[in-house]
Amino acid sequence: MEVGDFDTPPQIFNTCVWKVLPALRYSAQRKLKAAPGVITEDALQRLREAAKMEVQLNNDLCASLSGKPVGYGDEIQLRHVQSGAVLSVQPHEISETVRECMKVFVVSDGEATENAHFTVVPQFKNRS
Repeated sequence: MEVGDFDTPPQIFNTCVWKVLPALRYSAQRKLKAAPGVITEDALQRLREAAKMEVQLNNDLCASLSGKPVGYGDEIQLRHVQSGAVLSVQPHEISETVRECMKVFVVSDGEATENAHFTVVPQFKNRS
């Protein structure tokens, strides 16, 4: 697969497609992954149920907002359609190319955090 850059874009357009999603939650799934090995079976079952419920709520949110326009102030996520990876930022690292910006990278959907949420804002502030 050809990666491409600004000077030589990829030949296959599908490798460049991103899906706009509402900001999804990952807290219960992250707690389940970080659960210590000495946790009781009852507590582990509650964590599994919470993670399952969180996935269901994320799916319901995506279905309810599918096809609706994105407005200013909305929190979104960008998911790469081909790989399923999510665009994220590293708030404490600066970009290698533009020093005034945070570092941007992609993570697998299972490793996404709230750092993958972006708020849509207008370029200029207009007052009426």
